[in-house]
Amino acid sequence: MKVERSGSRPTLLARLRCFRRDKDGATAIEFAMVAMPFFFVILATMEVAMVMWQGEVLETAVARASRKIYTGEFQLAHAAETNMTTLQTQLKQSICGDMGVFLPSSSCTTQLSVDVRTLDTFSSTSTANPIDAADGSYNTTKFGYANVAPKAVGLLTASFVYNPFFPQLGIGTLPGGRRLIMATAAFKAEPYK
Repeated sequence: MKVERSGSRPTLLARLRCFRRDKDGATAIEFAMVAMPFFFVILATMEVAMVMWQGEVLETAVARASRKIYTGEFQLAHAAETNMTTLQTQLKQSICGDMGVFLPSSSCTTQLSVDVRTLDTFSSTSTANPIDAADGSYNTTKFGYANVAPKAVGLLTASFVYNPFFPQLGIGTLPGGRRLIMATAAFKAEPYK
């Protein structure tokens, strides 16, 4: 850089040349340009991983619960109970026990919805849809519980609503950015009596 006389001011061109050669702060500027997309990708990956993990945990819990039903373990353990709502709640508690930390047991039975129905054949399988066709809201009023008799075809459906940490990412399937997590198991009961 040219040594300038004291008292004189550097020209605009001299200032621009100095700025072009100066590398101080370049890393900070580059990071500022890359940081937003980088953090967006990291947060989106974490959110999608959480949804997938919860889906897998629910599927595993439903598979265990359906095994208890098709082997007759659940029906025989609750043979004295005739109230279907109570049986549905007890099945929810069984599923909640297998879900661990995703749905704390204190709120699991209120957040988790369970539907058990018997079918004529596997080809007549139809699940109770918890999404209201009119407004897209979560509605489980069609969910219920039916005892699965020996050698009968049964269908177990469980679902809950997941509230994302970052609803702005748009992975929600329900109004308000929430996401439906659902698992289903179809089975034929063994002759357990």
